[in-house]
Amino acid sequence: MTNSSITQPPEGAMDTMLMPSVKSAVGIVVDGRYRLDELLGEGGMGAVYRGTHVLMGKPVAIKLIHAELAHLPEVVARFEREARSASLLKDPHCISVTDFGKSPEGMLYLVMELLEGEDLHSRVQSGISLSTEQALRIVKEVGVALAHAHSVGVVHRDLKPENIMLVRHGDEEDFAKVIDFGIARIADSTNGGDDRLTRAGFVLGTPAYLSPEQALGEVADHRADLYALGVILYEALSGHQPYSGDSAMDVVTHHLSSPVPRLPRQRYTPELQAIVDKAMAKSPTQRFQSAAELVEAIDGLPVWALVSSPSWVNRIVPTKFEDKLRLVANSMQRRYRALPPKTRRFAPYVAGAVGLAVALIIGLAVGDDVEVPDPSSNKALMVVESPGVDEKEIKAMLERADTQLRGGLAKEAVITAKEILSKSPGQWSAQLLLGHAKFAQ
Repeated sequence: MTNSSITQPPEGAMDTMLMPSVKSAVGIVVDGRYRLDELLGEGGMGAVYRGTHVLMGKPVAIKLIHAELAHLPEVVARFEREARSASLLKDPHCISVTDFGKSPEGMLYLVMELLEGEDLHSRVQSGISLSTEQALRIVKEVGVALAHAHSVGVVHRDLKPENIMLVRHGDEEDFAKVIDFGIARIADSTNGGDDRLTRAGFVLGTPAYLSPEQALGEVADHRADLYALGVILYEALSGHQPYSGDSAMDVVTHHLSSPVPRLPRQRYTPELQAIVDKAMAKSPTQRFQSAAELVEAIDGLPVWALVSSPSWVNRIVPTKFEDKLRLVANSMQRRYRALPPKTRRFAPYVAGAVGLAVALIIGLAVGDDVEVPDPSSNKALMVVESPGVDEKEIKAMLERADTQLRGGLAKEAVITAKEILSKSPGQWSAQLLLGHAKFAQ
């Protein structure tokens, strides 16, 4: 890798009009070694190309800096720092940088491994919901990448879903890779962990993932990355960012003063919410103090916290009963971990038998021959047509039983459900409410 500093010509010595535009550089061979094959994307600083090392025939990704910026000392300094920080990163979850420099034509370039996949932002916005387990695994892998980066003194400072690529790595799908350390800070003894591009008073980062200290223009350390990762965890679990507003300033204000929002009920558990709350604490001293600590917290989550509840479960199971189930699940997990290795292999069979028994008990409580509603149909109180039955009356009684049950009046709901079944035995909605009410009792 080229490791010498990039020298600057005297001001005015470079005629940027003679430099090729990064927007139309396809076919150019940079520095006699890297052919630019396809434009992959463009940002404020430059563009990224799919390229080929012409001597090795190896596919690579090449980042070019816009010609009109390449002669500015601040841009060159930032580019050099990105190359230096990225070259320190060796963890598989961090993008690998193999070369950087300046071509004879004055083009600044950075050569990286070529990643085939999609970023986390595209995955979340695609409408394909991530399971709780998937979201936690991705965040955990990003945490591993950050732990490594922080250990060598590199703080990302612009972590967001767009900078997390999900790629194929060996046999593993959706392997997380952290990219774009473009405004990273290198905390070393040569600059005291800061320079004029990262000093206090400069707000760097993306508003939706900005830590409070960054929003205030203060010097941010590695815990700013952990705050951003907490925001990403919330978004991956809920499908939307924790804070929104009419302007970037509105969003920043939320980061400074608004409490951490609750996760949606189908993803909520106290243990999972506690991780989000701690990662997004307003004060850095109240957050996880290292990425390794955050990863350890994810590893320590109980089995219950890893299961996403379908919406129809939320309609059937009362919140107060969820807490009891959670206590049982946590107790079972602790007992499982305490088992000798030889005994553990029989645990899944025992768990299956217990699960079957619970299912039978619930089935008996609900009643025989109950037609299970399609969870996607959203017709929990549908009236089954029956000769000689007043559908409006049955509908009103079903709604009354449902209201009683939601209000904690399980005994009254049982009575109402039985009255419905006496009038029309074929009403599976009433059977479902009856079983639910008995279960609540």
